[in-house]
Amino acid sequence: MENKISKETQELFNNCNAIEVLNKMADGIIAQLAPDIRINIDLSSFKNASKQHNFSLEGKFHFLTALQLNHSSRDIFKILNDFIKEYRGYYHKGLITEECFEKIIQQILIWFEDELKLQEFGKNLFSTKCNNERIENEKIIFLLFEYCYKSPALSEVYCFDKLDVRRQVLYRLEYTAYSILQQTKKFVKNINNEIIEKLKFNYTIEECIEYTRFKEIELRRDFNNEFFFVIEHFLSTIRQFYKIKEDENIDKKDLMKEIFNHFTIDIGIDLEEIKNNIDKRCNETRNDILNIFNGKNIKKDFIFYHNLFIQLRNSLHSNGKVSKNIQRFKLGKINFSLMKKDNFHNNMSIVHLITLSLIEVISIEKIIEKTISDSLIKDEYMIELDKLKKQESSQLSNEENILQC
Repeated sequence: MENKISKETQELFNNCNAIEVLNKMADGIIAQLAPDIRINIDLSSFKNASKQHNFSLEGKFHFLTALQLNHSSRDIFKILNDFIKEYRGYYHKGLITEECFEKIIQQILIWFEDELKLQEFGKNLFSTKCNNERIENEKIIFLLFEYCYKSPALSEVYCFDKLDVRRQVLYRLEYTAYSILQQTKKFVKNINNEIIEKLKFNYTIEECIEYTRFKEIELRRDFNNEFFFVIEHFLSTIRQFYKIKEDENIDKKDLMKEIFNHFTIDIGIDLEEIKNNIDKRCNETRNDILNIFNGKNIKKDFIFYHNLFIQLRNSLHSNGKVSKNIQRFKLGKINFSLMKKDNFHNNMSIVHLITLSLIEVISIEKIIEKTISDSLIKDEYMIELDKLKKQESSQLSNEENILQC
């Protein structure tokens, strides 16, 4: 195509009718390069022939024929990348609006979703294979959210003050789970939009698809950091309040163990007890998710899983490498593979992270159960936040009084 736009085409651009624009472009190329061509597509070769038939009526194969006449390559990615590059040039020169560019690319991604396999890619990216079954990430994240949301620490069972760290820790864990749940759901629904945003810059479709992979990794990394930060803050506050070995230096990784020792909490994990608690508390979670915890009890304890969570988090500082050897083991139907020092972790899926996070929540609640005789354990962060709110309120009140004068 020549790098100029006719008045008629410019009007189509201004009206932002993507299908008309694409058909107009195809008409021009076919009329110029192969005016006698007849397009006959065997739609029976497609998995969804009905959908492809509708796409054919809209002009998909008319458009593709034009591009193939205009390009020597038959690779669908190269053909579409070249076309997008051309229209990106129109957009950057101000010949078409951002809205029009977005609609054109959106239509292309809809037409060629089967060839580009974007939906399949998104489905596999945001699901995890567990015991030969694929589990959608958002479903197991919802399990963690629901478990935190229905914690007695957030209800009238304990009636904790809003400044109490025991209430705040569960609120923050609930919010962290809710946040990754919403981000995951939003990203899955808007993968096309994410790709379109990147295509406004000098990226290929393949590079944009790879970007979505990085984004999913980023979601897990941020969740890992945020969730553990909340746990760590709670443990430090409990240690300070109860003066646990206050004259000694305790490594952060040993905080949970020392607190469990202080309150004489049994570190052993009863998988059946955990399953029963999940079943009672998480009545909105589907049975196929709950079933992943079915299995034999294992000889691992809360401290072991806490330290494993720490290792996963710390591995982020070394690009995901393991700091020491850990033998393979199983929790219910969830397999934790063999981990060798200086090799990359294989246990960083959302199923692994959520399972470890759930055990962390149960650990926290066991500590809370041992502290209910104390009416208030202040959360210093909340106290400072409360002070700032009062200061802002006071400043606003003074400003109002000045205005009234």
